Amino acid sequence: MSRRSLALVLRSSFLLLLVAGGLTGPEALAQRVRFGLEAGLSSISHRYSEVPETWDLLFRTSYSVMTFADIDTRSDLDFQVGVRFVPLGAAYDYSAEVPEEGSSQNILREGTITITQQYLFFSLRARYQIGATPLYAIAGPELGFLLDASLEQDEQVPEPVLTNSNIDPQINGVNTTLGGGLGVRRPLGKLQVYTQAMVLLGLQDVPQEQFWARTWRTRELTLLVGVVL
Repeated sequence: MSRRSLALVLRSSFLLLLVAGGLTGPEALAQRVRFGLEAGLSSISHRYSEVPETWDLLFRTSYSVMTFADIDTRSDLDFQVGVRFVPLGAAYDYSAEVPEEGSSQNILREGTITITQQYLFFSLRARYQIGATPLYAIAGPELGFLLDASLEQDEQVPEPVLTNSNIDPQINGVNTTLGGGLGVRRPLGKLQVYTQAMVLLGLQDVPQEQFWARTWRTRELTLLVGVVL
């Protein structure tokens, strides 16, 4: 992880706690802590670092699951501190010249390698309740660690240079994201249930730069449902 990404995560976390302390006072920072579970579906896209204005949508969806501590305060600003598991994905276009059968000439073969990276993210989110409505805004950083990486490749890819046995060292082991969104939260008996939509942007390149011709960052559009016990 680059120093810039680490500094951004630490700065964001510090600012969130600083704002909370200023609004609520230290005696109210953790009025009540409850346990929560969250699950969601995501649409994964990626952006090439060399063409930052271009986003390429993948043909796949993903999912995420999260367990967290819900920190209730005496103000409109509350917090979630949790651990989230999500398989992220990106597609890598591959091309090479290979010998043509029965000929001394080479032909160009092109294909796509789809890579999946399973990350465990440590998440810090600030939730701001909008007035007396059930609507809230939520935002915060994540720090993720690579658990496993795997790949799929179409039949057109010639003699791939990547396999499941050597893909892990080519993927950055640490990833950081910064996200935000809106949600609705309502009581259900002694529980709190909510739905929320978020955009989570990767702050650094997924692959190791020295190996790949092009590098990319991920974007996750996710719809989540959760319950606070």
